Amino acid sequence: MNTITNMYQNIRKESTAHLKERRQSYCSHLRHTWAASFDCMRASIALLIHGAVPAFCKTTGSTIVVRVAEDMVEQPSYESTVTKRDLK
Repeated sequence: MNTITNMYQNIRKESTAHLKERRQSYCSHLRHTWAASFDCMRASIALLIHGAVPAFCKTTGSTIVVRVAEDMVEQPSYESTVTKRDLK
């Protein structure tokens, strides 16, 4: 049981540190990550459609992926490590 408690405490400590580094509340972080996740799902579907029928969704998937990546780069903790130029 002690190992499970230590694991939980470590996860909680790392999560708290990550939220502090990102300057976000838990709910704000959850909203942001879920929105990015759903956008990536939309991009994935568009890319699957485009792969099967190249005339469809010609730029939809790539546009969504770039927008999600740029949104993540604009977050505080990423500014020092990744720039928009790195995405090009």
